[in-house]
Order: sequence, then C-alpha cells, then structure tokens
Amino acid sequence: MWHSFLHTEKNYEQRLGEIEEISQKMERVEYERLSSEIHELERTMRFHTSNRDMIEMERDMLEREAEETERKLHLFLCAKQQEFVDGEKQELEIVRQKLEVSHKKEEELEPERKKLFADMLLSPVMHVDCTNARVNGESAYVFVCATPDGKVLYSASEK
Repeated sequence: MWHSFLHTEKNYEQRLGEIEEISQKMERVEYERLSSEIHELERTMRFHTSNRDMIEMERDMLEREAEETERKLHLFLCAKQQEFVDGEKQELEIVRQKLEVSHKKEEELEPERKKLFADMLLSPVMHVDCTNARVNGESAYVFVCATPDGKVLYSASEK
C-alpha cells in the first residue's frame, strides 16, 4: 500500500507538473495573443496618428493656398479696377480733346456763322424756333433758324 501511495503521490506530482507545464504554456499563449493584440493596436494607433498628422498638414496647406488665392483675387480685382479707371481716364482725355477741338472750331467758324446768319436775315422768310435743351450737361436755349432755300443755323446760349 505504501508503494501504491508513493506511486499515486508520484503520479500526483507528475500530473501536477504536467498541469503546471500546461498552465505555463497557456499563460505563454495568452501572453503572445495579448502581446500581438497590443502590437496591432499600437500599429493601428500609429497609422491613425499618421493619418491625422497628414490630414492636419493637408489642411494647413489648403489654408495657405486659400490665403494665396484670396490675395491673388484681391490683386486681380485691384488690377481690374485700375484698368477700368485707366480706361475712364483715357475716355475723359479723348472727350476733353474733342471739346477743345470743338471750341477751337467754334471760334474758327464764328465769322462764317455770322456771315450765314446775315445772309439768312436777307431772306424774305425765316423760321426761328427756341427750345430748352441740355448742352454739355447744362440747361441752355437752343435756337434754330431756317430759310426756304435750305439754310439752317443752330445756336445755343446759356439760360
């Protein structure tokens, strides 16, 4: 019986050793599984962090591009306004030159106008009409004198 007890105790210790060994192997498998999960989670975290960093960099780049585009748009609008102003200045200068030529021609034509009017006064019939009008943005009287032989004289004077 003693022998049987030793044998059973030996068997028990052997089984206990096997259980311990299996328990250690299971702990090792569990450790490796958890370690693998941790490494995978860390890899995923690094991936997402990297993606977030890339998204932030791209957002910053897009903000800089938007600012540059706004600056260029402002410059473009300023250039367009300047172009418009320059065109208006050119048109104004042309109008001034035409007005100057008109005044010069008016002065040059004054003797001829007076002669034509004097000839028209010799006509047996002359129609004369006076009306209000705007001349160069100012109110004026416009006189129209006409004779049956086709002579017509227009004259404007300030009110």
